[in-house]
Amino acid sequence: MKTDAAVHNERASFGRALALTIGTAVVLVALAAAPKSRPETAPEQVAVVFAPWLSADEAFARVIAAGARPVRLGQRGTIIVATLENEHTPAELRAQGAWAILDPIVAGSCVTETRVTEDTKT
Repeated sequence: MKTDAAVHNERASFGRALALTIGTAVVLVALAAAPKSRPETAPEQVAVVFAPWLSADEAFARVIAAGARPVRLGQRGTIIVATLENEHTPAELRAQGAWAILDPIVAGSCVTETRVTEDTKT
């Protein structure tokens, strides 16, 4: 039978290991989502993540309202890959309810068959 001290030590070790694992995961996600260096003239494409209860049409409309240019839908209808038009666009996307603005490759949004065309814009 384990003593109270042994049980306490096991719990403390587990807590430290769990904290380290979560901390490492957070750092890795932050590094992966960090903007990559791009030429000054290249427009930046991002994956914009909205709440899962929004329709794809609503998410698409919010991207346009923020001043971004939609490129394609992501794997989920509430992930839109878009081109940022200026330095204020990320703040506008957040004001429109974006949960996250990520690198589209990291977000997995580049794997899709749905493309934005002139027909789907109207």
